[in-house]
Amino acid sequence: MTVENFIQLQPEEDLLAIVHQTWIASIVRFFFLFCWVVFPFFFFFPLLSLGLIGLAIFLVLEVPAAYVFSQKYVQWHRTVLVITDQRLVDINQKSLFDQEVSEVRYEEIIDVLFRTKGFFPTLFHYGTLKIRVKGQSPDIYFDYVHHPVRIQRLIQEVRKMIGNQQITSQEISLHGERTKTIS
Repeated sequence: MTVENFIQLQPEEDLLAIVHQTWIASIVRFFFLFCWVVFPFFFFFPLLSLGLIGLAIFLVLEVPAAYVFSQKYVQWHRTVLVITDQRLVDINQKSLFDQEVSEVRYEEIIDVLFRTKGFFPTLFHYGTLKIRVKGQSPDIYFDYVHHPVRIQRLIQEVRKMIGNQQITSQEISLHGERTKTIS
């Protein structure tokens, strides 16, 4: 997915990374939703033999399952943290038709923290990224980040370079290579 699907880059702004929530944290939820979507199909032909009543029962089972699955998938897929050389953009997809976008420039960032709590987050290296912001703006929380320490280092490196001078995207790296998409 391209950055244009999420934000409009400003002139002279370069994309450094698009951070998605890790799929590992959502695997159980998606497994049960997938089962809910597939389950009615096992009874499709017996239900069709009942005529319109059977079709209605099938649709009552299938339509909500498909809706909830698509809503959760869109919510997971379109919740991203876009990191550029000038700002951070947090896009939080709350439901199919509800999206919250917040933006913070590096000069407004006080601190970048991460937390990995629990057995599975520690085992699979994911956690919550917290970006503390100056002023009245609320802090940015980004859950289920894969390797949050890498994202923290990238943001801290950009903040440090911006504090010293103007930078170009070629000067910023994450473990030696420029990063586009992290999930």
